[in-house]
Amino acid sequence: MSDMPTVALGTVCIDCSDAHEMARFYGGLLGWEPTFSEPDWVLMRDPAGGVGLSFQAEPDYEPPTWPEKPGCAGLRRGRPGCSRRGS
Repeated sequence: MSDMPTVALGTVCIDCSDAHEMARFYGGLLGWEPTFSEPDWVLMRDPAGGVGLSFQAEPDYEPPTWPEKPGCAGLRRGRPGCSRRGS
């Protein structure tokens, strides 16, 4: 027997500009309803008991851009000018 503690992931929190808009989108996609909400935060639990989602509105949130370099999208490896380091 091990004395190691058991760790379980309960919720993944996603930063965004509008927590309620994100909850509406993912709720519609997954068929989930908000479990708890505040003005800048929404919690959604998986009805089947899996990992839940929460959305946290951040005032200075800037959405990610992808791809970082135009023309570098895709799964190809070794494409000139598209290294992971941005060189």
